Amino acid sequence: MLSNYADNLVIQEGLLGSDLLGISDLHQGVVPALEIGVAILGSLAFAAWVPVVRGLSQAQTEIARPYGSVGLN
Repeated sequence: MLSNYADNLVIQEGLLGSDLLGISDLHQGVVPALEIGVAILGSLAFAAWVPVVRGLSQAQTEIARPYGSVGLN
């Protein structure tokens, strides 16, 4: 029963991709372009998030100093 599962073309296509099976896909360029777009947007979001985190960290350090905590500059 499990051997039939491994021979199923739908499973092989999902695991190996349609290129390895010789199955042509009409929308081959859509997924890589979408992945590149998501990667670029993720990088931009990370770049925008870094100043927020640094600013919050600096604000917490400044609040903690009057209470006797030693902060690093």
